[in-house]
Amino acid sequence: MNSISPNIRLVSKQKKREEAKEVAIVIKPVAGRTGDYLAYCKSEFLGATFSVYFNDTLMGGLALHSFIEMVQRKYQEQSIRVLVSEEELLFKNEALLDVLADS
Repeated sequence: MNSISPNIRLVSKQKKREEAKEVAIVIKPVAGRTGDYLAYCKSEFLGATFSVYFNDTLMGGLALHSFIEMVQRKYQEQSIRVLVSEEELLFKNEALLDVLADS
C-alpha cells in the first residue's frame, strides 16, 4: 500500500460528508399532464423518496412551499437546493414563481 492511498480515502470521505450536508429537491413536469409537476427529494439513509404532486396554481404554489418547508425542518443542518428539471417548465402562476424565486 502506498502512502497516497490514505489521503485519497480521506478526501473521498470528506467529499461524501459535504454532499451529505446538501439535500436536493428536484422539480419535474408530469408527462402527459400540462401544468402538473412533481417535486421530490431522496433520503439515502431511509431508502425513501419524499414528494409532492402539484399544479401551476396558487394552491400548487402553497403545496410546493409547504413541501420545501417540511424538508427544511427535517434537514435543519443541511442546505436545501431546489433543482428545476432540464425539461421545459412553463410556470404561469405568480405565487408558484415566487416560491421558486425564494428557494
